[in-house]
Amino acid sequence: MLRKLAGILAISLLIAFSWGFVIGCGEEDEEKEDNNQVGQEEEEKEDEKEEENNLVKQDLENYLDHFEELGQLEDTVIQSFEGVTGENFVDDETMYTELTETTLPEAEVLLSTLRGIEPETEEVAELHETFIEGWETQKKAFQTFVEGLEENDDSIIEEGNEILDEGYYIINQFSVEIEQLLEEHQVQID
Repeated sequence: MLRKLAGILAISLLIAFSWGFVIGCGEEDEEKEDNNQVGQEEEEKEDEKEEENNLVKQDLENYLDHFEELGQLEDTVIQSFEGVTGENFVDDETMYTELTETTLPEAEVLLSTLRGIEPETEEVAELHETFIEGWETQKKAFQTFVEGLEENDDSIIEEGNEILDEGYYIINQFSVEIEQLLEEHQVQID
């Protein structure tokens, strides 16, 4: 009977050991599956990030395609304004005429062109909004100068200068941010 009990005990131990081995193997297989799944998820995230980077890069390249036209429009506005201010100031009437007949209308053409550009990615769209905000602020400064000239009020002209500085700051911020985005996405400017 002892022999029979020892035999049953040996078989039970063998079954328990085998069962433990099978369970252990199953856990190892489950662990491998979990690791494979995590690896696949990380790979998918990397692929999504690379695809997003490619979309931003393409959007930046498309955005830069507008810069020749925008640069010409900006030059027209700036030259008009600078032509009657600072060292080029002649008199209030000349400045008023230039601001109302050229600077402001050309600033509106620039803004209209800017508003017509619709970037496809959030990063470029946010950047673009900064550029628009800068030029809207510049236009507000020009309008303030016109008001100051109409009212013959130097304090309004001074307010226009402050607004102009603010607009310059925003446009400068845009320039810094676009340079960073171009570098981040390895976009070359021709």
